[in-house]
Order: sequence, then structure tokens, then C-alpha cells
Amino acid sequence: MKEIIAYASGVNEAREVAGFALAGVPIGASASNLREDAIQAILRAAGPVFLDSGAFSEVKFSPQFQRMEIVNRIAPREWRRRLDIYLRAARGLGDRLSVVAPDCVGDQAETLKRLALYRPELQQIAGLGARVLIPLQVGALSHEEFYAEATAVAGVPLVPAFTMKKAVTSEDDAARFLLNVRPERIHLLGMGRQNSRAPRVVAMIRRCSPLTEISMDSNRL
Repeated sequence: MKEIIAYASGVNEAREVAGFALAGVPIGASASNLREDAIQAILRAAGPVFLDSGAFSEVKFSPQFQRMEIVNRIAPREWRRRLDIYLRAARGLGDRLSVVAPDCVGDQAETLKRLALYRPELQQIAGLGARVLIPLQVGALSHEEFYAEATAVAGVPLVPAFTMKKAVTSEDDAARFLLNVRPERIHLLGMGRQNSRAPRVVAMIRRCSPLTEISMDSNRL
């Protein structure tokens, strides 16, 4: 059973990247906020690296409609800028890099549209050895159905990720997915070791799919 990889996310400044790397802490950053000096520091990192797209900030929960609403839509040009950062990192880091695919929090249909639109970029990134994560969005499809559809649309192997902050994956849905799919890896988006729910969630994963490797990320700054 492999050790859990816990990324310190939100490490977006060059000095922060250097500090966490020196301490041997896996680095997590957002492609939406990285300047060139931080990108160069990430490329020099010796350990595993996790890059998020920043799509989390695109949405906000609407009390009126009781669902996530897009309040700051990411334009295609901006998506391609962020994907280019993924590609640069993949060329330097290879299989030490994990990236979150273009998605839309809480919206299965929009996520599938984005996977189709950016399929060529995702294939380039995966072809360099990087792992591509797909957040399992809530919606009309079950997590199993959505994961199968997303994998087909993206055209690359996808690492499933449970969303642990906005549009949260329920533990019942997570357990059913694990029992039915038994993925090689699972990522817990927005949950770190210090989270009070983490021991229970990790125990559930170990129980339902003992061979599944676990990674997670949370802000440690």
C-alpha cells in the first residue's frame, strides 16, 4: 500500500515553491495565478507536482436556484493559456506531474463540452506522461457514468477526483464509485490530512478499493 501524496496547494509564488520544495513537500499550484518565475521554480522541483486549472473560482453557489452558477466564465483563450502552462510543466516533469482537466464545477454537461474542446491539448499533456485528473461532477449521470463518458470524450486515461469543497461528493456516491470502478488512483480535491473528515474518507477508500492509490491537496500557506 503506497503512502498518500498530500500536495500543498495554492503555492503560486516562486519563493513559496522553492520553500516547499526544500522542505520536501509536494507542490500544488493553480495555472491561473502562475508568473514566469514561479513556473521556472516548479520546473526545478524534484518531487511530485499538482497543477489545478483555477476553475474553482469561476462559480458561486446560488441560494435562489440551489446550484452552482458561473459568475466569472473562463474564456477559451484563457483556457488555452492555462493548458499551455500544463504542457510546459509536462515537458519538464513527465510522470511527476498531475493536472486537473478543464471542467466546470457542479456541471457535468459543460465539463464534457470542455473536455471535447480541449481534447488535443489533453492528449499532448498525457502523451508526455502527466496524469490528467477529472473531478467527478454531480448531476444527472452517476459518477460511474460520468467518468466513463468523460474518459471517452477526452480520449486519454483520466484519474478520478472526488470534489471535497464546492459541489461536494457524498460519501455514499464515493463508496459506490469505488466499489464499481476500483480505480488505480483517486484524488481528493480540496481535502488535506488535517481535515477532520480525512481519516474517515481515507478509511472508506481503503475499505472499498484497497489497491487504489490516494492523493489529496489543500492550502497549507
